[in-house]
Amino acid sequence: MANDTHANILLNLLMREYGCLPDEYRIVGFDDSPIASEAIVPITTIGQQIDKIAYEAMNLLVSQMNERKKTALEYHKHHFRIAYDHSRTAPC
Repeated sequence: MANDTHANILLNLLMREYGCLPDEYRIVGFDDSPIASEAIVPITTIGQQIDKIAYEAMNLLVSQMNERKKTALEYHKHHFRIAYDHSRTAPC
C-alpha cells in the first residue's frame, strides 16, 4: 500500500466485506505512522527514516552544487587566461 492510512482503509474494507482479514491478503504500509498500530488488526509498516533521507539528499545536492561551481570556475579561469593572455604575440 502507499502508506499506513491507505493500508488501514483497505483493512477496514476487507473487515467489512469478510468480517476478518482473509489469509490471502498481506497488508504492509510504508510510513510507520501511529495508525498502523491502532488499526483493528495491527498493520505491518516500514519506516522511511525521512530525516536520514533528507540529510543525505541535502549532502548530495550541496556536493553536486560545489562540484558544478568548481567546474565552472575552472572553465572560466581557463578561458579568461586564454582571452587575456598578453604575453602571446598576435600574428601580423
